[in-house]
Amino acid sequence: MRPRKKDRHLPSCVFLKSGSYYYVKRGKWEMIGKTLEEALKAYASRVASVGEDMPSLLERYYNSLTVAPNTKRSYLTAKNHLSRILAEFRPSQVTAKDVATIMLKFKDQPGTANIMRTFLIGAFQMGIMDDLVTTNVARDTRPFRLKARDRYLSDDEFIAIRHHANEHLQLIMDVCYMTGQRIGDVLAIRHADISEQGITFVQSKTKHRMMVAMTQELREVVKKARSLHQSVKGFHLFHHRNGKPYLYDYVRVWWNAACKDAGIDNAHIHDIRAKAATDANKAGMDSKALLGHISEASHNKYLRSKDTPVAQALSKKY
Repeated sequence: MRPRKKDRHLPSCVFLKSGSYYYVKRGKWEMIGKTLEEALKAYASRVASVGEDMPSLLERYYNSLTVAPNTKRSYLTAKNHLSRILAEFRPSQVTAKDVATIMLKFKDQPGTANIMRTFLIGAFQMGIMDDLVTTNVARDTRPFRLKARDRYLSDDEFIAIRHHANEHLQLIMDVCYMTGQRIGDVLAIRHADISEQGITFVQSKTKHRMMVAMTQELREVVKKARSLHQSVKGFHLFHHRNGKPYLYDYVRVWWNAACKDAGIDNAHIHDIRAKAATDANKAGMDSKALLGHISEASHNKYLRSKDTPVAQALSKKY
């Protein structure tokens, strides 16, 4: 910073302009008093503040989170976006209008916008506890209303995608479908979770412990998966040559490539879970138990109608 040419009695970042004192940080001017006494008190308060800027508050909040890995990855993306946008703000300077403006900027990605809002609500709650802010301005905004996903992956589409997938993805798709579990929980399967009775899951999202009973078909898929890397024994069923488990982002690249080669649009690997629920329900099985759901409301979101309702035509009366 260049040395002052005037007002050298003022502390760093404090400037006198038009009869008022301003605190200037990263190009943002904030009036802190009409008198020198008021300005010095306000300056001392800001210098003593813990985590005086938004990026540091967002970082501290992110590091405090104890959530599922997939959720934390989503929050990491939110933190990075928000840290860049609010780089020159202190928590006390952010308004509800600022949060709403950020959400509008991401209106084409409403899910991402809602996650950013949720992340800000948690960060400002921490800010309240640390006396950085007095109100949670993020709560004064409204989330975007998301349309429930109703995509059903047909048998032909599933087969086509699987046909263009590599052997690793084929087996992962098989286990996802046969067990009805989330992709993250399938990738987390360890050899210790597999027994003659079945595969034990502790679902990362709900911490619900359950077992999917072993069948001959599932046993064959597990056997094939174990044979992929015979020279290296990892702790997980699905792993790289070095023994490390596959990450979701890695598998998603395979999935997107297979969908592109198969000419299938708007297909997510998460749709396999909904397909498993729908097919099990159609076959008269307990689809709620298969997915590990407790409530009907949670489970019904995964059921997709495969059949087009057929109405009976009325008879002519003339």
